[in-house]
Amino acid sequence: MVKKNKVSVADKKKKLYNRIMDEKRITTDQTTIRINKYLSAAGVCSRREADQLTDAGRVTVAGKEIGTGERIPADAEVFLDGRPVKAETRQVLLLFYIFREAHPADNRMHGFF
Repeated sequence: MVKKNKVSVADKKKKLYNRIMDEKRITTDQTTIRINKYLSAAGVCSRREADQLTDAGRVTVAGKEIGTGERIPADAEVFLDGRPVKAETRQVLLLFYIFREAHPADNRMHGFF
């Protein structure tokens, strides 16, 4: 007698969920950004304030009014009240200084960061 491998309902649901999530990862374009994130990264306002601006119809992309939560290309020309908005680029420089003191009793080095 040959035994069949039984697959539980939970396993089937998990496999289906994983397949759907894999498809979403593949179809999600990494070169787009939500409009509220773009405006907040540009230093114009917070994300919630950006949602209010888009609801009021004050934000346009390529001449079209854009809605709340829409995704735009990262290099799109965004206008707020007819004025162009440019995303800020930030560069961060991290500096570290390491101080080491020799411990005379047991010749171990102690680092202070």
